[in-house]
Amino acid sequence: MAIALFVGLLLTVGFTLAGWTVFWLFRYIAVGANDHRTSLDALAPRVSGFIHYVLGQARVIREFGGFLHFFIFWVFLVLQAETMEYFLRAFFPTFRLSAIFGDTAYAMILLVQDIFGFLVLTALVAAAIRRYVVR
Repeated sequence: MAIALFVGLLLTVGFTLAGWTVFWLFRYIAVGANDHRTSLDALAPRVSGFIHYVLGQARVIREFGGFLHFFIFWVFLVLQAETMEYFLRAFFPTFRLSAIFGDTAYAMILLVQDIFGFLVLTALVAAAIRRYVVR
């Protein structure tokens, strides 16, 4: 129970700090000019741009360091499933993703997460070497 209370306190602090950051970001955005666009104007190019520039990391993969950034970005997204499972276990100790996906699929998910964990460690070491050794 004490661990759940501690995790809840950390979450409260984390969400408060994130909310404060979002508040200040919206204040900066509010200073900008209105482009009189509705939420559905040019939806297809906007979704395409999101896929290309956010998910595809198109602006950063032009060089080797950008490729490392792209790889680290996607590995951490994959590892979020494991993080969310552990987070939910803090509040619901009997929760298991295997109940949703089945034991075989869950074992495969864990294998992929372990492989990606090793790969991200390798990519982080490569990024550190690139930054601090090979300038």
